[in-house]
Order: sequence, then structure tokens, then C-alpha cells
Amino acid sequence: MLEPVPQGPMLFQQLREIIKASARSLQELLAALIIRKDPRVSAFAAVEGEFRKYQIALFIICLAAVYHPEIAFANSGLSKTDLEMRRAASKRLGRVESVGKHAVAVFPERIEFFGFKPGESLDAHGRFKRDELIQDVWEREPERIVWFARPFNLMTSKSGNLLVCTAIWAKRTATNGFDEFCGVLSDSGDVKYRFPIKQHVPDKILHPLAITADGSYAEVYIGQMVEGEDGASPGAPREILAWRAPAKLTEFSGPWKNGEPKEPAVAFDELLRGFSDRATRK
Repeated sequence: MLEPVPQGPMLFQQLREIIKASARSLQELLAALIIRKDPRVSAFAAVEGEFRKYQIALFIICLAAVYHPEIAFANSGLSKTDLEMRRAASKRLGRVESVGKHAVAVFPERIEFFGFKPGESLDAHGRFKRDELIQDVWEREPERIVWFARPFNLMTSKSGNLLVCTAIWAKRTATNGFDEFCGVLSDSGDVKYRFPIKQHVPDKILHPLAITADGSYAEVYIGQMVEGEDGASPGAPREILAWRAPAKLTEFSGPWKNGEPKEPAVAFDELLRGFSDRATRK
């Protein structure tokens, strides 16, 4: 997969490696044809003999493959539609963080997944850093984009996996992407699990509760829309759905199962504090 060419001294080093790799491939093909006594060998021998004369042309082709959009999208793993939508989408970046072997960039209507290059990490500002090279998320193409048709709530784990639920009570903001989704994504954007519950506004809402640091256990609750000072939001968890990797689902009653508890804040706090104990049970 070809990546956008970085600025600075690494530019020619990467292109030189591409040219050298192309030369090796041509030489290996020629050798195979010679062994097989293929009649096309003379033509390939002529090309191989003149190969050095065409290195400048190959250099230009490499640049085109990196920068030309019709070629770049085919090498990036993203569809042309993804790239066009990304260019037109919101630039309002929420946060960038490491999740497993990837970096995830969170935007209002999408999550972008990036692979780390050898020796690369995120700095305090959520930028990619390797030696003296600093690169913003906008300076490279993600390996994958997961789109959402509505706002979503997200919880991440350091070792991998993301717990994501769309806010089905909120207005749709796009025509593409997940509309009603609550489940677990891998650190590369694959759907690992989807909670098998059909939601209904305002009395049957799925909302994230917590996910373990290793990403192997997560809980969401079934609640309803509750009026507050800032308007209606999910609350009153009457049932808890617990996912354990790879696909085990457990259900148990929440604090609001038989109506509102006498001390709602205390009941919800106890539910959260009990998460670690529930996660360690097998």
C-alpha cells in the first residue's frame, strides 16, 4: 500500500526504495523466464538491459501513484467514495488516541483508523511523531473510516476494541453510515459484536456503560430518555447487557428494574463501581 510521501529527508529515501523494489521484481521475473526458456525472454532481457535509462520515468510514476487521487485511493484501501466524503466532511476533530495497534481519530460523524509506522507514536497533541517528523491526521490517509448517520457515544480501551452506540434519539446528520448501532469495533474498524436489541425512542435506549482496559469485556444498559436541566438524555438503566469476547452475551437486572430507586445517584454509582468485579467473573 502506497502512503502519502512525507516532507523532508525521508522523501527520496522512500521513493528510492520503491524503485529498488520494482527493479528486483523485474529481475526476478526475468530469471524465472530464463529458467523456463520462455520465448518472451529476449524481450524482457532488452527491457532489463535498458532499465537504468527509465529510472527517471519510474520516479515520476511513483509520484503520480502517491498524489493522483484516481490512483491513490486504489492503493490506500479506502474507496473513492470514502475519500470524497472525507474531503467534504467535518474537520472538527474530537480527539486522537492509541487503541491497540492503531490510532483512532474521532469526528462528529466518523471514526478514522490509522496504522502506526515502525517507531511511531502519538504526541501530546494527537499528532504522529517519529524521530523529528511530525504529521497531523490530515496529512495522511486512514486505513479505514467507519461512518455514522447520527451522533454516537464512544468508549475506548488501550489494548484494543471500541464500545460504540449511536444516539438514536438525536437527529440524523448524514444519509450514509450506521444509523442504529450499538456494539464493539476492533482497533482496525471491524464489527466484532453487535448487541441484538431493537431500540425504541423514548423508552428503550441502549447506552454504553463501560469497557475493560484490555477490551475483552463491555457493558451497555437498556434505559429510557430522562428529562434533565439540559434536556432529555439516556438514563434509568433497568437492564444490563454484558459482552465478553468473542461473542458471549449475559443479561442481568439494573437498578431501575422495579422503578426509580430511592437514591438514584447512589444506585448508579454502585452499578459503575461493580463493573470491575463483574468483568473478572467467568
